[in-house]
Amino acid sequence: MSALLHKQVTATVTDTDLGEFTALAATWEVDRTKERIIRGAFSETIKRWRASAKRIPLHYDHRGDADAIIGVVFPESMSETEDGLEVSGQLDLDRSETAREAWRTMKNGAMSLSFGYKVDKARRGAGGIKELLALDLFEVSLTPAPANADTRVLAMKGAI
Repeated sequence: MSALLHKQVTATVTDTDLGEFTALAATWEVDRTKERIIRGAFSETIKRWRASAKRIPLHYDHRGDADAIIGVVFPESMSETEDGLEVSGQLDLDRSETAREAWRTMKNGAMSLSFGYKVDKARRGAGGIKELLALDLFEVSLTPAPANADTRVLAMKGAI
């Protein structure tokens, strides 16, 4: 009987990787769960986050354990654009192996975004689509399998 060998691999980052990013965390398109966010749905939660003086936790794949909180999203960066909810944030590359793995995957173009939320107001739209009119966002996640396939990383920053 042969023994299986496993190689331990650790993600590395270069000295120029800053872990800073800008991304589309939500769009106005119908997602895989048959929900559509209506423009304006984030307006109150953006105001609350900005007034709180706190940063929004950045999770890996919606996991809540401490090692899966891999950075932050800056509330002052949140805005509803023509395409959806745009955010900017920072991964904790210095202290989190999970953040380094997420960054590596982001650089390979295989990472999207999602977010945790509570629905404050919704309605039924045409075709049985649930239209989300007001949301209370409580976390943003980097994930390889988002409910909304149109979310994406827009820019990543490294030092020159």
